[in-house]
Formats: sequence, C-alpha cells, structure tokens
Amino acid sequence: RMDPLATQQPRGRNAFHRMSQLMHSLRIGWTLGVGFGLIILLLMVTMIVGLSLFYQHNKTMSQVTETATRKVQLATVMREAIRERMEILRALPKMDDVFDRDEQKMAYFARAKQYSLARSELIKLSHHIDEKAFINSLDSLAKKVGPANSQTLGLLSNLEPPESNALLPALNETISGHLSMLDKLEQMANLQQQVNKQAAAAVQ
Repeated sequence: RMDPLATQQPRGRNAFHRMSQLMHSLRIGWTLGVGFGLIILLLMVTMIVGLSLFYQHNKTMSQVTETATRKVQLATVMREAIRERMEILRALPKMDDVFDRDEQKMAYFARAKQYSLARSELIKLSHHIDEKAFINSLDSLAKKVGPANSQTLGLLSNLEPPESNALLPALNETISGHLSMLDKLEQMANLQQQVNKQAAAAVQ
C-alpha cells in the first residue's frame, strides 16, 4: 500500500512545472505583444511624418507655382499697358476733335494706372536680385521718357492739332522710350521663367 504523501509530492511538482511553463509562455507572449505594438506605433509615426512632409512639400510647391504664375500675369499686364499706350500715342496726332483726343488721353492715363498697380504688386513678389534689377531699370527708363511724354501730352491738349515740327520730336522720343520699356519687359519675362524654374527645382 502506497503512502498518500508519496503520491502527492509528484503531483505538486508537476503542477509547479506546468505553472512555470505557463508563466514563461505568458512572458514570451507579453514580450512579443509589446514588440509588435512598438513596431505598429513606429509605422504609424513614420506614416504620419511622411504624410506631413508630403503635405508641406505640396503646399510649398503650390505656393511657388502660384507666385510664378502671378508674376507672369503682372508682367503681361505691364507689357499690354505699354503697348496700348503706344497705340494711343500714334493715334492722337491724327485726331482733329479735341474731345476725342481728351478721351484717348484719359485712356492713356488709365493704362498708366494699370501699369503702376501691376508694378507695385510685382515688386512685392520679386525677391531675386536680378528681378529687382530689371524693375529698377524699368523705373529708370520711365523717368527718362517722362519729360518727352509730358511735352507730347501738353502739345496734344491744344484746341487745334499741333504742328508736326513741334510734335514729332517729342512724340518719337516718347514712343522710343515706351519701346525700350517694352523690350525690357520682354527680357524680364525670360528672366522670370528662369527664376521660376530655379525656385521649383529648389523645392523638389
């Protein structure tokens, strides 16, 4: 007959062994769970950072594109204003009616306002040193043609059409000055394309 205490000892050891195995399995499972959770968290952080950088890149690229487009639009407004002023200058001497001439002169001054507004906005958007240099050159040309421009408009303000020998020198100088400004604006348009490409390349 077996001793009850002898049979209980192996059972106790077996139970302790099974408990140890269970605790070991739990520790392994917990370690794996924590590791897997950290990997998921790292992936989520990486994804969020990546999306944030992607959004910021797209935003910056959009701003560069919008600024570049706007500068081209402003330069176009300035060029068209100069062209239209030249057309008015050529048409004014052919008008015998003083009221027709006054109407055209008002249109002439309106184009000057368009040019001035576009110029002011373009100055705010132009940060490249070469762009600023072109704008300064345009301002110098505008100041240079100013006296001849004023003389031409003054002669065309008379009730009678001015004599050709008095008008033509001032008129030709005024038109020549506008042509120089138009040529400078064409050069600036080419420069803007280069500056815009450089800005876009810097963002990419």
